[in-house]
Amino acid sequence: MKVLKTRPAVRGSGTIAYADVEVCHGIKMFGLRIERRPDQSFRVYAPNAMGGRTSAFSPAAVDEIARAVVDYQNTFGSEPCADDFTASR
Repeated sequence: MKVLKTRPAVRGSGTIAYADVEVCHGIKMFGLRIERRPDQSFRVYAPNAMGGRTSAFSPAAVDEIARAVVDYQNTFGSEPCADDFTASR
């Protein structure tokens, strides 16, 4: 698991960041939305395509991705939010 880049989210939205992550060697996910729920659990959402989901994550994968993103932001901060996710592709 490697966080490539993060972008901040609008404060108060429940979303803590948008992130580009290499989930394993050779597989990169761009524009993941990381949310913290009121019960302090995390959710990770990939962008939709043609009105449907492009991927889904197990609870263990959600926890690993979210914690990696939080650790990354605590260490490096975030870059300004772009209007789209093409800058990191």
